[in-house]
Amino acid sequence: MRKKRTTRPWARGLRTGASVLVGTLALWLAWLVGDPAAALDNLRELAGSAQVSLALLSSELGLEENPDGLSHWDRLVLAQSSLLGSPLPSAQPEPSSPPPEESRDLLELDPAGEDEEPSASPPSAETPEGIIPRTMVAGSSAKYVTSGNVSVYNHTDYPVDIPALLENAPQLSASGEGPKVLIYHSHATESYSMEGTDVYEPSGDHRTLDTDKNMVRVGEEMKAVFEAAGIGVVHDTTLYDYPSYNDAYNRSVQGVAENLKKYPSIVLVLDVHRDALVANDGTIYKVVAGTVDDCAQVMMVLGSDASGQVHPNWKVNLALALSIQSALSDKWATLARPLVLRPTRFNQHLSTGTILVEVGTHGNTLQEAITAARLYTRTVVELMEREEVKEQVARYKKYADLVRNGDYYRLSDPFRDVCAAWAFVSEKKDHVLLNVVMQEIHGNMPVSYVRLKGLQADVLYEDTESGKQYYGSALMKAGIPVPVEMGEYRAFQTEFRAVG
Repeated sequence: MRKKRTTRPWARGLRTGASVLVGTLALWLAWLVGDPAAALDNLRELAGSAQVSLALLSSELGLEENPDGLSHWDRLVLAQSSLLGSPLPSAQPEPSSPPPEESRDLLELDPAGEDEEPSASPPSAETPEGIIPRTMVAGSSAKYVTSGNVSVYNHTDYPVDIPALLENAPQLSASGEGPKVLIYHSHATESYSMEGTDVYEPSGDHRTLDTDKNMVRVGEEMKAVFEAAGIGVVHDTTLYDYPSYNDAYNRSVQGVAENLKKYPSIVLVLDVHRDALVANDGTIYKVVAGTVDDCAQVMMVLGSDASGQVHPNWKVNLALALSIQSALSDKWATLARPLVLRPTRFNQHLSTGTILVEVGTHGNTLQEAITAARLYTRTVVELMEREEVKEQVARYKKYADLVRNGDYYRLSDPFRDVCAAWAFVSEKKDHVLLNVVMQEIHGNMPVSYVRLKGLQADVLYEDTESGKQYYGSALMKAGIPVPVEMGEYRAFQTEFRAVG
């Protein structure tokens, strides 16, 4: 119920006079003991305060005290006046800093209105260039799916069962011959904010043809980490987005297909980009790991068949990316941003083990991006080495009985021959394991043959990998050719089983 407004003129005059007297005394004291200019500024700020306006209006109109401010009816009435309605505070406070809108490259954007910015921690202090650092984490939107330390930002209508995908994730392995990793860049000219000696001639907005300063440089750093671990890499440095940005993916898909055909040993394909985060007011944001100094965040983007494109193995790629995401989160909690699942396929339909990786944003520096790229690659290397160790343990268990109980034969003289060769033959002579290590490799090298021992001459033996069959007499007298491949101490292992 409203209080009745007083109608006695003398009371209103008394109240007004008292208010003027108190205000005059306050101004006089402020003038004597303080800074007059600052006091005037403070009074102006106080006069413009929405809360003060609300209190004065409530008192003058005789409204009841309400912790929520004016009622909706009161607001509606006062809003008709531009003078009285302008200072009213809104029902919901405005955020101190509007969240940035995620700005992606044209070929990576969903249809208008479907993009939604992931939530972030409160912005840190601005850098001298005015770029605001943020650590991007999973938010409360219904598009986020989180399980344990893994989060997916799902732009499709498909359900994402993270535990099931992780359980069935493919295992990367560096074992075997040939390169294992292909790195390329659909948008190779993307670059970062200039700092220190990382200065370049722009070919566009945060783009450059300088391969020492654009995404090619980031790919080279990743390649170096792989190769330091003994993992072969093919780095395609083609500038697929130059001179025309349009159809960059249509051009890069041809390069990927050619490399996969040329190097069938490849098990991991990485399309390395950088992201872009810009607010409506033009403010540029960079993503920082938080758990590592001077380090950007990385974000994996996975495609699907939700747009109607053929992509039968998208769940396999998603499961692999989730396993990498989990490993990254175990080591560096916020190095990786939430993984993004999108309707389009980004050339990922060509092979399993294909991932688009965004390293930092255009607000980051090149050095921050390099640090993030190295940590990402190191984590992938550890996953590959872990699987290789598992394979070695499994191989040892497979042949343990033969090695322990079989007959051992030395088949070469390591001091004179170009290779060191030895074999284990089971007691029944029906199981053979041949081992060869090349000690000398040079140009125009003749084919070497290794002659086995301890076999049954009239028994047919089959190479369990190639399916080729040889009689025991042929293996012992003519021998088996050793592959000629360049590289130090190349090792070969062949298993034979008696088949008749």
